[in-house]
Amino acid sequence: MTQLVVCNSSRFSVEELEALGAQEADSPADVASKCQVIITMLPNLPQVREVCLGENGILEMAGAGAVVIDMSSIDPIESKAIDGTLSVMAGGEKEDFDKYYDLLMAIAGSVVYVGPLGSGNVAKLANQVIVR
Repeated sequence: MTQLVVCNSSRFSVEELEALGAQEADSPADVASKCQVIITMLPNLPQVREVCLGENGILEMAGAGAVVIDMSSIDPIESKAIDGTLSVMAGGEKEDFDKYYDLLMAIAGSVVYVGPLGSGNVAKLANQVIVR
């Protein structure tokens, strides 16, 4: 059985996920020490940097071959969801996309590969401008 390990500044969110069987981690580094695939969804670039590169960040404990899937908007404009359906526009290595496609489909209604690293963020931001 695959274990979900979670870390969040919101105690309520962590407790909700623990009630469903998730394991709490005390830091992003703790998540990285327990997981091969780490998914982040943060409000903006400073938080992404802190979680990935800061003290007790993912980089401190990520093992060889670890994959970080960043699903953050990294956009100063407030994101608005039209119907609550998550769409993933993924950029990065095509082999990694193919390997983790099923994982992404487990949390999203739509998953599309859009090109090399950074392309997913560009596509996501363009989509947000269009639908807002």
